[in-house]
Amino acid sequence: MKKIITAIIAIMVVVLTCVSFVACGGKDIDTKLPEGFGAIQPTQEPAVKITSDMSAVEMLMAAEKNYYNANFVASTSSGSLSTKILGALEFKQFVKSDKIRNGSINGDYTQFSNNLSGSIGTMDLVKIWEETYITKTGDASEILFRNVSKGNLVTDQNNATLSIKEGKDFNATETFNDMKSYSDAKAADPSKIWMYDINENTYIADQTTAPVYNPETKTYSFTIVADPQTSTVDYQKQMMYMLKEQSGISPSDFRFEEIKLEVEIWENGYIKSLKLTESYFMNVAKIIATTITLNSNFAFSYNPNEKDFSVSDLEAKKFN
Repeated sequence: MKKIITAIIAIMVVVLTCVSFVACGGKDIDTKLPEGFGAIQPTQEPAVKITSDMSAVEMLMAAEKNYYNANFVASTSSGSLSTKILGALEFKQFVKSDKIRNGSINGDYTQFSNNLSGSIGTMDLVKIWEETYITKTGDASEILFRNVSKGNLVTDQNNATLSIKEGKDFNATETFNDMKSYSDAKAADPSKIWMYDINENTYIADQTTAPVYNPETKTYSFTIVADPQTSTVDYQKQMMYMLKEQSGISPSDFRFEEIKLEVEIWENGYIKSLKLTESYFMNVAKIIATTITLNSNFAFSYNPNEKDFSVSDLEAKKFN
């Protein structure tokens, strides 16, 4: 997400030429996830059990801890990002990500994750494909990072996917020895489930719903609207760092405007699915007002034999 924003800023002058064209918005983006993904309820004893009298925030905090404690977890997401410049010009990108982790964050683990994005519409400007692979054993960590140059990627406008041009490949792999050095360089932490700090002090009570239990699906469902400022303190710091380091731009005004999570949690406290809405506003050079809105669907699986997301798939994704 942060990488996409910096790419948008870097090409803003070019995007403004869109005013000469009829349309820049592009078609609507399909954000459906693989059918049946994460359909099996996890059997691992949760680190924190949930009860029917818990609030939505209490359930989410429990699910977050259970996610980090899970012996195996995979996730996939598909979303759309809409960027409006000066309140009129709009272009869209598809945003996809996958993650597979074998082992608890609290112990030894390996994890693969990727992030892909491409523009949909007249101007195919934003293309991102990056991957990380984490190996943590005891106090030692190795974090590998690689990406593909934008010019070596092709966007499939119909299917909202990316592919690498024939004869092209990933750039050289970068290696980091701990998460701090990785985060300092990339302004990200791929081990985290999300970048928000949501707790009893950072949500908007009158816009948050109470959990509702569904005996057929054995899940609780609720919506949490987080305070867009207090829940994103660290996230905003990383955003500003990324903008300055990668684009050389410090917006005169940058603020989150909405953070909404529509959550489904298994009755034993593991997160099953998430629909995320995230939006923010920034003003560049005091004249380029930009509003960015992300709508993304996430699904989670705790099945180590999940199709295309198994332990063996994780091992096969290791790169050098």
